[in-house]
Amino acid sequence: MRTLLIAVAVCCTAAAASAQPGIGFEVERKEKAKLEPPTLNARADDTGQTWVMIGAVLFVLMAVGANLIPSKRGHQD
Repeated sequence: MRTLLIAVAVCCTAAAASAQPGIGFEVERKEKAKLEPPTLNARADDTGQTWVMIGAVLFVLMAVGANLIPSKRGHQD
């Protein structure tokens, strides 16, 4: 139990120590840049997502169709 406690303490200390800047490292401060909205990269002829959705719908329809096929049992065995 004591070994587990020491291991947890070491892991927590190592995580906290690695998150802080080290001695001798200077943190570069970037000047505030003007924020711009992201550009839209979608094209009208980009149909990749459409084919994925069509495939997913077909897959679901096949699964539902397979479950609707009646079993060959006409009476209890």
